[in-house]
Amino acid sequence: MTRSRAALVGLFLLIGCGSPPTAGPKAGERAAATATPARPTQGGRGGRPEYASAPLELPQPKAWTQTFIDKALVLADEIRIEGPVGLIDHLALRSDDSLFDRQVETTEQGLRITVKPLVSGELVRGQLDNWQLSAIRSIVMTEAPGAAAVTVTALGAALWQSVDGAEERADRLAWRGEIE
Repeated sequence: MTRSRAALVGLFLLIGCGSPPTAGPKAGERAAATATPARPTQGGRGGRPEYASAPLELPQPKAWTQTFIDKALVLADEIRIEGPVGLIDHLALRSDDSLFDRQVETTEQGLRITVKPLVSGELVRGQLDNWQLSAIRSIVMTEAPGAAAVTVTALGAALWQSVDGAEERADRLAWRGEIE
């Protein structure tokens, strides 16, 4: 037992009393590297702490069209949506692998997403800003670099209806929203 104690004491002495490292940060550098982060100072408004840091810059929203802001419903056999990069941020498409076939591909025109029902009678649904979209055969979205407008085309027994009751019906309806 005394031998093991002696060995432990010797080991601690070797570790603790060893020569300083020849490589590595200097004393001042080591202190700077392990310094604690700046703490808030007292004296802010209402006794809240103030932080000595640069103000947070929030990203600015990208330019977009106001055409699809008012609530409306579009129903057709097929709906096509085309627009610039960023279109996908404004569009939500229903996606359930047991009910819909969803294809994502890059083409010469840009990114294309096609959603078709696997089950007859199931509507493909989506939303573009505040427009509710419902299609019997498919919804096709194409995000094209360089496009200057968003176009929505409803084909086949198309219906557009606003919340105030206004409506349009035709075999083909189309809307164009310029990017502002």
